[in-house]
Amino acid sequence: MGGRWWAAVLGAAWLASGCNGQIAPDGSGGAGGVAAGDLASGGSGALDGGVGPGGETSGGAGSGGDPLLTGGAPDAGGSGGLTGGGETALGGATGTGGGEMVLLPGGTFLMGEDEGTASSPRHERTLEGFWLDRTEVTAGAYDLCVLAKACTAADASGLGVNSGAPGYENYPANYVTLLQAEAYCAWVGKRLPTEAEWEYAAGGLQGYEYPWGDATPAGCIPGATNPTPKHADFNHGCEVGQFPENDSGLLDMGGGVYEYTSSPYCAYSADTDTGYVTGCQSESYALRDGAFSSIATELARVAFRQPTADDFTHQAVGFRCAASWTEGPIE
Repeated sequence: MGGRWWAAVLGAAWLASGCNGQIAPDGSGGAGGVAAGDLASGGSGALDGGVGPGGETSGGAGSGGDPLLTGGAPDAGGSGGLTGGGETALGGATGTGGGEMVLLPGGTFLMGEDEGTASSPRHERTLEGFWLDRTEVTAGAYDLCVLAKACTAADASGLGVNSGAPGYENYPANYVTLLQAEAYCAWVGKRLPTEAEWEYAAGGLQGYEYPWGDATPAGCIPGATNPTPKHADFNHGCEVGQFPENDSGLLDMGGGVYEYTSSPYCAYSADTDTGYVTGCQSESYALRDGAFSSIATELARVAFRQPTADDFTHQAVGFRCAASWTEGPIE
């Protein structure tokens, strides 16, 4: 390994008339995590991704425009788990677009919440140590992968595309599918994080409800800085690194863009080793984080989850990469 370096929503309310097609939550949802959503002018269609008691997802797209994601109700999360932080190291060989990574120690934590949402029931998970990108992958880093012909170009037809846009190189790569995100991570010798790894890193390790703990966030998330968030572009989002660092040394784990994970979106179970219901074969994947377009800070809860298809793209959806601890940064 020498020399190899190891990366909702709903809404009926909109922040501004110029924010067509952005995600905005109304905070509603039932026990199965289903909630309804509309799009502002300029977008149409909806992706119904609620989870029922059996953990199956249903989905349908409207005609034209960007689909609007749906997710579970933003109820308060629980507490518990471990305490501790992470070690920072540099990852990514020069010119490959890799970024700084943080080492998360292995441990056991309580995943999910006991509030009757799509993040229920709360259950125990044990993870080995792993590395996670300190920030979301930037548009400039993704563009290098495109130039190297290891990645395909981001969808350039939407509003607020960061990839290839002058001046937005340090903004999160958006309008890429989960499959494109996987290709990028593989190019830099990494992979997408699992859903459990993402939650653990966001604040599950410390037992926090939010990545920043219990304090009011002070970064790029409209619900926290109403009516207009600082340093936010309602089309392109926010530069990486603007949201406060959490106790594990990670940035933007609640307010940058929603982030892909490699885990199928299955209902949780407290009675299985995997933490998911037995036999689930979901075609959706777990999407994590709050986003710059979220007008409710509750959607940045550590436990919040929603489904997405592997070919979905949106201006407020991006990713960061991970690596097993044995494949981490090598001097």
